[in-house]
Amino acid sequence: MSLKFAAICPHPPIIIPGMATENDFDQVKNTVTAMEELSRIFSEKKIEAVVSISPHGPLLRDKFTIHNSNRFHFSFGLESTNIEPDGNLIKKISNLKEVESIHQSELDHGTAVPIFYLQKNSDFTLAPLAHSFKGVEDHFEFGLEIKKIIEAESRNIAFIASGDLSHKLSPTAPAGFSKKGKKFDEKIISLIRKKEMSNLRNIDSSLINEAGQCGYNSIIVLSGVLSEINFSPEILSYEAPFGVGYPVINLELNNEN
Repeated sequence: MSLKFAAICPHPPIIIPGMATENDFDQVKNTVTAMEELSRIFSEKKIEAVVSISPHGPLLRDKFTIHNSNRFHFSFGLESTNIEPDGNLIKKISNLKEVESIHQSELDHGTAVPIFYLQKNSDFTLAPLAHSFKGVEDHFEFGLEIKKIIEAESRNIAFIASGDLSHKLSPTAPAGFSKKGKKFDEKIISLIRKKEMSNLRNIDSSLINEAGQCGYNSIIVLSGVLSEINFSPEILSYEAPFGVGYPVINLELNNEN
């Protein structure tokens, strides 16, 4: 099996050193520690290529998108970081009828924040994807297509689902407060913990919308990628100090060969 690593990562720039005040950075220390641990686990898998999906890349109504450039880069503050595109995976994914290739070299923060941490201990190429405005089943089916492409590879490949959970977890949250925010986050984490990924697609749409989240579709694509793969979920961290749920979840794959 070419898929050697899978994870759900949050993407607040505030967890990048130097991007927040010392006090704010201290409030996300559990997330930072969890991302550092995830990076350590990632490095042990000797990953050669990463396929990621973000809710903050170029979004089209009826197509998923993939970045296509000779060089990707992102920056937090004054320092810019380069990362090599995975031309082979990008070409194969671009050939899918539901995918639009977008010439863009700069990575959005939904992609860049997880990659910042994963790059600390590893060197790999990248194929960055973004959601579409298509439905839940379309995102799941897209995950199945990505799984086929990954399975055809002989390299060690990782899939990263980038996304924050509810943005409505406190009265000071950026999207306002809703009691359904906590209910949504608890539902997502409970289903993942119980390895009931297929039931994620059955969550009521009104709960999803009211939660004000951005990670649901990433996780649905991941559920397609992990379809029929045995895994052990490890909730490395979950916190919401600013009213936004930050999940760091390692999905340890049990059927590696």
